[in-house]
Amino acid sequence: ALAHALDHGIDISFIDKMTNHKTSTYFAFNEPNGYMFIAFNDMGIVDELCFENYRARLDVEKMDALVIDGNLPKTFIKSYCEFALEKKITL
Repeated sequence: ALAHALDHGIDISFIDKMTNHKTSTYFAFNEPNGYMFIAFNDMGIVDELCFENYRARLDVEKMDALVIDGNLPKTFIKSYCEFALEKKITL
């Protein structure tokens, strides 16, 4: 899948392979009208993310803004927001 992404010009430089964890999984079952009936997930790998592992890879000279996924750990989001404020980047 990563080779396919590269072949299509997708930057995967921020992807970390964690061999001691399985990938996250999310399943949702919807009713015929589209409303969610039930859902379950295993997002435990997300708790292993640490902002400091990404800080050095962020090229602030090329950034107009930063976007963040609200499903990330609170400590990651806090560090990310502090980084944006420090670098005066729109969040």
